[in-house]
Amino acid sequence: MNQALAKKIEKTGLSGNEALVYAALLEIGGGAYPSKIALATKLKRTTVYEILLRLTVYGLINEVNKDGKLYYQLTKPEKLHLLTQTRLRTAERNHADASHLVSEISQLFSILPSKPSVKFFDGIEGVHTIYKDHMGCKEPYEMIGYANTDLVARLLSPRFLRWYALQKITNKITTRCLVGGHAVATIVPRAYRGITSRFQPQLQSVSQSDPKLGIMTIYGTNKVSFVNADKEKLSGMIIEDPSIHALLRTCVTQAWTTVV
Repeated sequence: MNQALAKKIEKTGLSGNEALVYAALLEIGGGAYPSKIALATKLKRTTVYEILLRLTVYGLINEVNKDGKLYYQLTKPEKLHLLTQTRLRTAERNHADASHLVSEISQLFSILPSKPSVKFFDGIEGVHTIYKDHMGCKEPYEMIGYANTDLVARLLSPRFLRWYALQKITNKITTRCLVGGHAVATIVPRAYRGITSRFQPQLQSVSQSDPKLGIMTIYGTNKVSFVNADKEKLSGMIIEDPSIHALLRTCVTQAWTTVV
């Protein structure tokens, strides 16, 4: 294993293990099964699977089905350069935006009353914004809540759900959820395929689930999001308040132990 090459690749912004797997694929010949990559890198196979999933999201490798097994092959090297350029542009844009807004935000922050922060969102783009906010916490946490899986399947594409599942690995988010609807049997295995058991969601089915119920997610340290099930007026909200967060977390945890 060429450790020197892996160190050079790491300098592009990949983590140490991501660079190691990328370098191994280069040495092996551009493509390999996870078992061979694990052997070359001396990493655990579960770790290799997680890294391969991240590299797939980055666009650095392709996942293909070969002889009934998942096979991973490198994309063009230019993709690595493109990834670093994208990260650099994003960082520069975020820095510029923060510099422009810091004064205005500071003024608004100084007059905020001590009451829950509530933000409302409309339409499918609003729902996407809510789900992306679930990934905005800097520290690992356990996400809990209730989901009407038929509504989830209607609102969120398989591609978005796959991204959502992979982001949970990156952010070290575990999941415990009460679920209703019939789509749970299809959307969960598809979104979480190949993901280690630690980040597979723990689910409890609610036998008397009302199809009119929407989605409630309790996340981070002080946030709760809701999405309604109204086809005509799709909307959602995020409430930011530690007391409400703690109350609903307690309710769902209690329901988890009693649901049949």
